[in-house]
Amino acid sequence: MQLVQGCERRLQSHIDVAQGLRIDEDEIELARHGASDPRHAAMIAYGQQVVDLVGLVVLSVLTGAFNLVAGVQPDPGHVA
Repeated sequence: MQLVQGCERRLQSHIDVAQGLRIDEDEIELARHGASDPRHAAMIAYGQQVVDLVGLVVLSVLTGAFNLVAGVQPDPGHVA
């Protein structure tokens, strides 16, 4: 995930922890590319879905808050 987000510092801290736990270098490399244990890949996929859902909820809440502050009124003829 850190590779996708472009955060090398966080990535390195995760690698350091994995090395501290004596996880094999090959396993670390596989995990970096999402090709590690299938159970881990499933957890990562589920986690990404949760993050996406939370992002949508946050976007909706912030949009509603902006509309409230800006005084935007819903169109009376529009049914959501």
